[in-house]
Amino acid sequence: MSKPKNRTSTALAKPEAATFPALRIGDHFPAAIDLRPYTPELLGDTFEHHVSSAIAATFARRGTPLPFVPSPEHLAAIGVPDGVNQYGVRELGVKIGEPPTEYDLEADAIKLKIERFSVTTVNEICAAFAAGYAVRIGDAFLVAYCSTEDGFALALTNGSAMSGKLAFESEVQVWKVERS
Repeated sequence: MSKPKNRTSTALAKPEAATFPALRIGDHFPAAIDLRPYTPELLGDTFEHHVSSAIAATFARRGTPLPFVPSPEHLAAIGVPDGVNQYGVRELGVKIGEPPTEYDLEADAIKLKIERFSVTTVNEICAAFAAGYAVRIGDAFLVAYCSTEDGFALALTNGSAMSGKLAFESEVQVWKVERS
């Protein structure tokens, strides 16, 4: 007669918050950067619309624009950022089935990789943005900043503006977005 197998749980006692490596970047950056001319204005105000605009602006600023604006509908179907790492991005206007098929998720997609980092100061936000990273503040992304007497003024993809001090009232992440 065999002994019953003892199972040990590998689950954590309580869920931990997602942690990201700290971004190590220099403190030298211009006094102002404005990517609004590179940022497509999309009809809609969802997180996926903001991701689409931020990805398009990030590549345009580097001088290597994507051949299309990423589809917010596709981003919603795959999930951001993990789905982007798995499937890539598809063109604005693509039709997604319900439920999406493997073809819906992969056909004509450009493969991208998104790495997330944390930052703790407004200077790190501006330095990361100046270095070509996408900066997520809450559910929107940074598209412009300029230094002021009181610190920094920030403009976001959702059309709002805030001071650098207010940025940390929301979740702040830096996204390194590259073609994979």
